[in-house]
Amino acid sequence: MPAPKSYKLTATVDNTKPKQNATIHLMVKGLPSGSYKSVFHYKSKDTVYTGTIGKSKAVKIGRAAKGYKVVIDVSSTYKGKKYTAKTSFTPK
Repeated sequence: MPAPKSYKLTATVDNTKPKQNATIHLMVKGLPSGSYKSVFHYKSKDTVYTGTIGKSKAVKIGRAAKGYKVVIDVSSTYKGKKYTAKTSFTPK
């Protein structure tokens, strides 16, 4: 019996040093299909977004604190298994 295919969830942003009020695009890949939840850990609050794997998600970052690294935690479940990924950006 072949081993089950293993997947690796990946998350990237198209701009790791955006200006305030810019729109960045989060891309989540690595699973054949499904949706994901992403949590943007801003300095003042956490903001949750959902999206579809393989489709770019536009996120307006607003007045994110300059120089503060915003970590994005991404999670998705596929066939009962949970996958996680991380990416980040630092507004300038």
